[in-house]
Amino acid sequence: MEKENIIGANLIKFRKEAGFTQARTANLMGATYSTYSGWERSVCKPSIKWLIRIANYYNILVDDLVGADSWKTVKKQLPEVVDTPVKVRVFAVMKGNEINAEGEYYDGKFTVDGTDITKYVTHWRPIPKSPSK
Repeated sequence: MEKENIIGANLIKFRKEAGFTQARTANLMGATYSTYSGWERSVCKPSIKWLIRIANYYNILVDDLVGADSWKTVKKQLPEVVDTPVKVRVFAVMKGNEINAEGEYYDGKFTVDGTDITKYVTHWRPIPKSPSK
């Protein structure tokens, strides 16, 4: 499959897996039918905010839509309780602003500068510990 058509092909795949028509999917997501149809036909591409909305709708990662190999670990795979805070790189959308920051995961919560952003996190990855000297 050509790289430029991957988003459209994945939109079709996830929509069909959900058993929806283009019209129903567009309506449920708040997009126009012509816009959604254009995304599937790769006439145009959805913005990052739309990609996040679509991923949340299907309960998948944006990476699954765009065919990326990174960020494979999702927040559901983290244990609820860890003994010590884990340093993480988080991506989130909060009040329309995209966040790409270093933070912590502890007791089932993601924090950046002490602010709980758990419900806004779309992707995260652990930051490897520096080797001990």
